[in-house]
Amino acid sequence: MKKFTFLLFTLIMSFAVQAQEVDLSATMKKMKFEFKQAAQAKSIGEMKLPVENLRELIVVSESGNYPKEKQALYLEGFAKLSLALDKVQSNIDDNDFAGAQSALRQVDELRVDYHKRRNPSIWQKIFG
Repeated sequence: MKKFTFLLFTLIMSFAVQAQEVDLSATMKKMKFEFKQAAQAKSIGEMKLPVENLRELIVVSESGNYPKEKQALYLEGFAKLSLALDKVQSNIDDNDFAGAQSALRQVDELRVDYHKRRNPSIWQKIFG
């Protein structure tokens, strides 16, 4: 029933999002907050809601219109992030708190990697 509710909510959100432009900066700030909440969780129960919220924010982000030169990078990052959060959710469903924390570290590694790729330093632009 929870999965059906989540899928229904995701479908409704996707239609609502199509009607409006995605503010990626604001969405990323929300993602940062939800990630922080999940990372600081002391139990599976505390981790569930922030992880669900992160997954919803990814669905919202995937529906945005982005510059052509960055669109492929953004969509690739969202797809990888979604897979990583699936692992976190799987560990939560299995009541494996240590596994969920470990999978959450992978989410953070993706964040670091894609932020570097999205905003390369001046030295990376010059020297490749």
